[in-house]
Amino acid sequence: MYTKLNADLENWIISPDDEVVFLTLDSRPKVNVLHEQALMELGEIFDFFYKEHQKNGMKPVVICSAKDNSFCAGFDIKETQALLDTPDEAYQLLVRFEDIFLKLLNAPFPTVAAISGECFGGGLELTLFCDARVAADHPKTSLALPETQLGIIPGFGGTQLVPKLIGLQNALQLIVEGKRFNAKKALKVGLVDKVVAPNELDIEAKKFAIQLARKNKKPKKNKLPFIERIPVLKQLWRAIISEVAKKMILKKTKGNYPAPLIAIEAMHKSNGDLISGWHHEHELFVKAMITPEARNSINIFLTQQEAQSRNWVVTKAEAPKKVGIIGAGIMGRSIAYALISHDILVVLHDKYPEAVYRSVEFIESMLKKGIRRDMFTPEEAAKKKSLLTIEWGNRFDAFSDVDFVIEAVSEDIAIKKAAYHDVLDYIDRETTIVTNTSSIQLDTLAKMVTNPSRFCNLHFFNPVHTMQLVEIAGHDDTDPATLAKALALAKAIKKTPVVLQKDCPGLIVNRILFYNISMALQSVLEGRVSPDQLDRAFENMGMEMGPFETLDLVGFDVSNEVLRTMSSYYLKEKYDYSLFTNIIDRGDTLGKKTDKGFYLYKKGGKQGINKNLLNEIAPDGISSDPKIAKQIAETIYHRMIQEAETMVAEGICEARFLDLACILGAGITPNRGGLLGIK
Repeated sequence: MYTKLNADLENWIISPDDEVVFLTLDSRPKVNVLHEQALMELGEIFDFFYKEHQKNGMKPVVICSAKDNSFCAGFDIKETQALLDTPDEAYQLLVRFEDIFLKLLNAPFPTVAAISGECFGGGLELTLFCDARVAADHPKTSLALPETQLGIIPGFGGTQLVPKLIGLQNALQLIVEGKRFNAKKALKVGLVDKVVAPNELDIEAKKFAIQLARKNKKPKKNKLPFIERIPVLKQLWRAIISEVAKKMILKKTKGNYPAPLIAIEAMHKSNGDLISGWHHEHELFVKAMITPEARNSINIFLTQQEAQSRNWVVTKAEAPKKVGIIGAGIMGRSIAYALISHDILVVLHDKYPEAVYRSVEFIESMLKKGIRRDMFTPEEAAKKKSLLTIEWGNRFDAFSDVDFVIEAVSEDIAIKKAAYHDVLDYIDRETTIVTNTSSIQLDTLAKMVTNPSRFCNLHFFNPVHTMQLVEIAGHDDTDPATLAKALALAKAIKKTPVVLQKDCPGLIVNRILFYNISMALQSVLEGRVSPDQLDRAFENMGMEMGPFETLDLVGFDVSNEVLRTMSSYYLKEKYDYSLFTNIIDRGDTLGKKTDKGFYLYKKGGKQGINKNLLNEIAPDGISSDPKIAKQIAETIYHRMIQEAETMVAEGICEARFLDLACILGAGITPNRGGLLGIK
């Protein structure tokens, strides 16, 4: 019966059995996405199902995926990008898709979605039109509506159906904040109806569909918060939490991102009739889509995808199987955790046993967090912990069979030289060695390594487990195979690599940030502007973090070393950091790690400006005029743009990947598409 229809389908497979029909999405080789053709085929399929129902009665339908780790990653963002300049066409397309989803919603036979892996955006909205949803209890099962992070809003009815299903407060988390719900969280809030073992997903979804057919009714939806079940209170409650959400968004985004506010406006219509609210959603989708922020966000997303899949070097290499890390400080231990999280053997070494023990404690705490967040099971965490070997002192015996070494010691040439000297006797002459330096010229370090062709820079950003960017650069004599191996490691741990065409001190991000932080610091040391006002001015421009919050986060001591090193490369007239250096020498005001920097901290939270430090820096007073702060911020930002243009002209990196690095590594004005306007 379905043979001819299956032959005409490119994105769906229809597989009937005695009791149900399995409708399987298989739209891309690795990750399923919805696109216009897939949705048009879905409409044709349900037209066929309706006819079959009229003739013979239709069996229940289970919608599932051909891939365990990807139910559906959402609507094809490239097709959305193609519509940015044709808003009328976009609106008409949404109306056509509405008709298709209504066929699913109004089907006279039960429909059940069997969800495993990623279920994002339009993929999640598709499941909302089914009578029920069954999810696999697996760490990779994740449900989300991340559209606002792309500058748009859900367009397939998500802003209308989700609040009706799980309540406005939970819907705000999913739609406005872009939170991901695992299977258990989705069950708790009512986004799915049942959670089952992964190997039982199809069987349980089938059972559920058969039960619905026998009972001839849809499952009860009783997960709405109590206050939203009382009509008199519902409207007032929704108005209150909507206003609170708007204020929180404006405080966080400084008004630089309109999509979350537009999403709230769309959700406001979910109180009434689905169709009228849905039409309002169409209009607001187009309103969000035509903003510059949406265009920039979509371009950033696609550029990041390109960076992750691109063949940056002429040769290919396998990812390292066993990695030795020299230096068990904050960066070294974070890299170690990232590697074992992705099942790579690690040897972590430091001269001081205390540093190694602190690192083990950190890694154990991160694994426990991973268990609590359902990232992996206790058994998986124990297996990952077993991948870690530790060493300290002057012995490197465990390095004898590593095929990759990461140096992550302090930004001090002498300390790095000693680290290379110590490890070289224990490793093979061909073993790849990379440095995590953030400021030192790579050629300088390459001279300290025998066979420098196997040496390059692999620069991570802290915290490594959350920061996506990895910068990779070689020196004049670096073998392409060395870069290929570093690139393979970055991809193996799911990072976004940006490979420089030429090396330069500080690579991309720190070279740009050097001007941001050094010029900002000098402005404060001269008493021209207060740190909090200048931070606020940069945040108002779209920076995710101002220069002084960055200094506090990195630490005064580390920042000072980087600034001094970078100034030796890039400044003709050196800044006077003596006052800053004197503060560092005291040791009690080093930033967030001492709870005192330009801001005061308590339990990791910012408590306000450090007035004692300001009085020390500028005893005669310091300007707090926001207009002056804005002028200084604009001057510094213009200097950052100039440096970005210089780097592109020097052949360091293509403009779009330079912007991507600045956005992922330092949060530099993603609302503007970075410094040069990513395209």
